[in-house]
Parts: sequence; structure tokens; C-alpha cells
Amino acid sequence: MTRVEKIDGADCLPPGPCALQQHPRYGAAVTALGGRVTQLRHEGGTALILHRKLGPVPVCWMARGPVMQPGAPPDAAIRAILAHLPRGVRLALPGDCAHVHLYRAAGYRAIMTGAHVAELDLRPSAATRLAVQHGKWRNRLHRAMDAPMQITHRPLDPATDLPLLSLEEAQRRARRYRALPARFTLAYAATGADAARVFLAYHRGALAGFVLLLLHPPVATYHLGWSGPEGRRLGAHPLLLWRASNWLAQNGVTRLDLGSLDTDTAPGLARFKLGMGARAVALGPTLLRLPCLTRVRPVV
Repeated sequence: MTRVEKIDGADCLPPGPCALQQHPRYGAAVTALGGRVTQLRHEGGTALILHRKLGPVPVCWMARGPVMQPGAPPDAAIRAILAHLPRGVRLALPGDCAHVHLYRAAGYRAIMTGAHVAELDLRPSAATRLAVQHGKWRNRLHRAMDAPMQITHRPLDPATDLPLLSLEEAQRRARRYRALPARFTLAYAATGADAARVFLAYHRGALAGFVLLLLHPPVATYHLGWSGPEGRRLGAHPLLLWRASNWLAQNGVTRLDLGSLDTDTAPGLARFKLGMGARAVALGPTLLRLPCLTRVRPVV
């Protein structure tokens, strides 16, 4: 296939491991909430595009794509996909900073510097993953293992688990951080029986904390987490993440995305993610192309 095929909806599986924003389940959740999604497919890769409007102006957004076919030269696929994005304002966040020059050649300009995300490789054995953890993180985990907590896990139930999401929303307001709304979480969970999985910690029969993961095989993404006072005292969060990572590895998931690393405004959270053994992965800058205001130049 040398041409780009446009698919309305989100029916095309990417050719390899991808970020949450490039998986059909993400597109299906957005569509269920009234959004519009387009999938572009080329022999060298795929891209999931979100469509919005700023007043009368159409805007398209490609986050952490395209997803490249393993072994395929990326240049032709990226050029072809960029050429087939709809007219209007175009925004892109390349998943690989090595190909930013192709965007610049197509008229894109950086409006935000590149960020970093934390990715945990789940392919090594549990013993190896434990060994690469930072000493303080590993000590916290061992203390939590010795604490009187019980860990269970199951698929998130959109019909009955709204109280869990309400706990996290209250925590979010208190700590003043941002996350996707509960209606997105519920829409994503409805895309498949194994789409969202919740790991719960109990102490003396009471909920001490939970972690919610969104699955888009062979990758999973950390989505939400909550800890009560007892959970924080006993170290529920490290234990939940450790048990979750082991379950994922045993079920064929090869990577856990832990989200962005912000060493300026949330240095403690960044240290926590890296302390678990995750590596920092650089993304490209956020890029903008305005219609009629940018000139395409040849790649050099």
C-alpha cells in the first residue's frame, strides 16, 4: 500500500505497541462521548486523528503518532500521513523526536518544547524489575508487603464503580491536578471487558487505595490512583503498582506507561515513577501548522 487509506471511526489496529492516544479503544471512547475520530493507514504506519472546532475553524490533533510498522522506513509514511491530514489548523505531538524535521518541512512550527514520559519495561522477569528499582522505592515496597493489606483486582465496572472515580475526583480537587473526566473513563471501560482494570488495597476490610489501568495491548497506561490515610501510611500505592505490573507481565503486556515526567512542578512524583524502574522517554515538541500561513519546504 503506497497510498493513505482514510477510515471513519477507530477500527484499524496499529502495527505495533502504541500510546493510549493512538489506540482504537481511545478513539471509540471519544466517539462514544460525541467526538469525531479519523484513522489514517499507510503501509508504513497508522495515525489516529481527533477533530475539534474552535468556532468555525476546524482543528485536528494527532498525539504521539504515527505508529510505525516495525522495520518500515518511517519517512515516507510520516510525509504521506501529514499530507492527508484535513484542512484547517493542525496540531501534532510526535511520539518520536527523531522525526521532527519532517514536520518542520511540512510547515509545522513548535509551540511547546518536548516533554518526557515514564515507561516501565515489563519484559524482564519480576526479579530483574525488582533489582532495577531505586533502593528507597524498593524499601517502601518491602514495608508495604509486610503490612496487613489485601490486594484484589478485577475489570472496572461502569455500572457500579462510579464511587471509586468520585474518590479520585475529590483527591484531584484537593491536590489541584488535572486528569481526564470520569465520563471518559467509563466510556473507555465500555469498549471491552478487559479495557480497564482496577487494583484495590484493603486494610481491615476498608478500602485503603486503588490504581486504575487502561489496557491497549500490548501496552497499558496508568490512568488514576487514590490512597486514603491508611493507604498512605501503609504504602498502598507502591504495592498496588508492583502487583499490577506483575499481573500485566503475566498476561502479555510488555510496557506500562506511567505518564508525564514534570520535574519542575511535580518533582516528587517524577522521582516516584523513575524509582520504580521506569525510563524517561523524550517526546517531540507540540507542533502547529496554520492554514495559508506556513510554507512547505523540502526536507534537507
